[in-house]
Amino acid sequence: YAGRLAPEKNIGLLLEAFRSLADQRPGAQLWLAGEGPLRVELERKALRLGLGQKARFLGFLGREELARRYAAADAFVLPSLVEAQPMTVLEAMSFFKPVIVTDRIVSARELVDEGSTGYIVDAADCGEMAARLVRLHDQPGLRLAMGAAGREKAKAHGLRPFVAAMQEVYQQL
Repeated sequence: YAGRLAPEKNIGLLLEAFRSLADQRPGAQLWLAGEGPLRVELERKALRLGLGQKARFLGFLGREELARRYAAADAFVLPSLVEAQPMTVLEAMSFFKPVIVTDRIVSARELVDEGSTGYIVDAADCGEMAARLVRLHDQPGLRLAMGAAGREKAKAHGLRPFVAAMQEVYQQL
């Protein structure tokens, strides 16, 4: 995860889903990059869930360190309750990462091809998110295939396609 540690980001759901993964796969780790008003509360929740050092709150990361984390991660999760066009999803996809997003993200279906580039899960269903985390953890080939498909999908949302589309609109006007 990368973003603000705020109520609308629904990070509590991610912590609970990750606990299920960590219980089944003890070597799993969760990295949470970002700062925000819920950091202390979320750190306490992680401790209450028994996650200890498995859930690491990394704080604000500069561009280079964030890029290193994207590159080293197996997957990216954005559990938000409210989002329009989240750039972090496109960033993760550009690093060949499968993504898990919630159905409350307005652009979820535009960004994520279900089962191809990642998964869209119910924003209130911890079990569904946990099952997707376990599946991605256990199937490295699936992660690689989804990551490659996601990279191609992210290219369509880059600056060049955007500028070309805007030029076309202006030309039509």
